[in-house]
Amino acid sequence: MASSRFQADEVSLSSVISACSRLDNLFSFGEFVHSSVIKLGYVDTASCPMANSMITFYYELGFLEAVEEVFLSISNKNLVTWNAMIKGLVDNERVNKVMCMFQEMRSKYHPDVATLITISACGDHGLLPEVKGK
Repeated sequence: MASSRFQADEVSLSSVISACSRLDNLFSFGEFVHSSVIKLGYVDTASCPMANSMITFYYELGFLEAVEEVFLSISNKNLVTWNAMIKGLVDNERVNKVMCMFQEMRSKYHPDVATLITISACGDHGLLPEVKGK
């Protein structure tokens, strides 16, 4: 893309990042795309699909610190952003952070079906402590 006469846009870069997250051997290319995204200014937009893809990319590959950096850099987080963070935390078995993130999200947005399904996955995976004294 860089050497062609076509300019990469947010949609194409987001798609490339999604593909990189599914293939371990494309991590370094994904990092290259991330740096291109920053240079082009797509990380912090109102709809933030690019940043959401970056969150998923780093979570899929287990780079939790990078996820946190991307998340904190987004000034206009949307429900998809919060859901991506919550899903990544669930997938990485960070239950305490899931619950904190969920509470913080609820102060700004109403959970949608995707949020609730993701939160319920904590119980499905045995990640929540059993309730005592039923």
